[in-house]
Amino acid sequence: TVYVTKEGCAGKATAKIKFIVCPGMEETVESSFFTIFPNPASDRFTVEKQPAALGRWMLKIYNHTGSLVHKATIVENTTPIDVSGFSKGLYLLVMSSGERSFTYKLVCQ
Repeated sequence: TVYVTKEGCAGKATAKIKFIVCPGMEETVESSFFTIFPNPASDRFTVEKQPAALGRWMLKIYNHTGSLVHKATIVENTTPIDVSGFSKGLYLLVMSSGERSFTYKLVCQ
């Protein structure tokens, strides 16, 4: 809500503001929560929680068609994920906890 006064007149208005993250900026924020390595991966990769990523997180992995191919709960600071049965290609890893959600790209080879 904004209040405006000019020459004895007053008014107020409410507006919604949408913040748009600049390209590359989200990677800086995401990297303070998780590290994904190795990437590209062949048999397995590791999710490493950073100190900012407190609590329980849900990992969902989607293939190039948008199908959910794996999900896991991330609680420990270091969690290995087996991808030996995955086809070669690009996958999206979605880490979520409450209202926070981060997306990472993973290449399986």
